[in-house]
Amino acid sequence: MIFPNSSLAQAKEKEKLVCFKNVCVSAETASTPQDKQRGLMFRKTLGELSGMLFVNQREGPYPFWMKNTLIPLDIIWISKDRKVAYIAKNVQPCLETCNPIKPDCPAQYILEVNAGFIDKYQIKIGQKLDF
Repeated sequence: MIFPNSSLAQAKEKEKLVCFKNVCVSAETASTPQDKQRGLMFRKTLGELSGMLFVNQREGPYPFWMKNTLIPLDIIWISKDRKVAYIAKNVQPCLETCNPIKPDCPAQYILEVNAGFIDKYQIKIGQKLDF
């Protein structure tokens, strides 16, 4: 299994270790409306095994957009039972007119990671996660 460089003991309070079957991501959590609205806006880089986990109180149709996001991302929607429900690969930055990405199923969590992550680690719909 591949883990991020930082140890669990050093993880920040607002970070979660999100693990797929063969890789773990150290994800900042976004649970407040302000954190969710800002997301990864204006970031110029993101560590290879880093990401942002959006935490919602209940499942729902949560569209995402890339307004003021400077790096391409893979976005993974996760059901309440912590299975991959929907994926969007290589979503490109957007500075002006931004179209939302609308999953065709409900999710409770959304994980943003660097573009290419889904293919590199063979993430599939229905795959179970631990966090």
